[in-house]
Amino acid sequence: MRSRTRATLALALSLTLAATSFAADKAKKSDTDKDAAKYPVPAGLHGFTGTLEGTVVSVQDHMRGFVMKVTKVLHVNSESKAKNPESAVGEKIEITPTVTKTKDGKYVPDEREVRYIQSLEKGQDIQLDVSNVDATHLRIDDLTKAEKAQAERQKK
Repeated sequence: MRSRTRATLALALSLTLAATSFAADKAKKSDTDKDAAKYPVPAGLHGFTGTLEGTVVSVQDHMRGFVMKVTKVLHVNSESKAKNPESAVGEKIEITPTVTKTKDGKYVPDEREVRYIQSLEKGQDIQLDVSNVDATHLRIDDLTKAEKAQAERQKK
């Protein structure tokens, strides 16, 4: 009977420890993921396509995106429909990789862009070509040769 009680106590303890570890991991990820949800695309940037300069605030592993504080709008492409791109200056915004739809209907992020995002570090100053097509996401539009090389280094 004592061995059954010990086994029950051991099982309860291991489940408690596992749940505590899971909750801590979830809280850590959700704190990081909350950054992205807090920083929607500013209304004046809806329809934007061009180049932004800014500082990396955080990188979300789970979301495969990052938050950047915009310091400057470097270029507005001629096809941009944004009404006030300069409204983004001083704002924190989330930027995510381009996604494509597979034959089985799943959305898959561009792996090179994901690696580039994972290579970024908090506090790093960057310039990036981005576009906004759905009013809720600012996506990487194109990586420069240097950014592609940085992504390849992350792969190794």
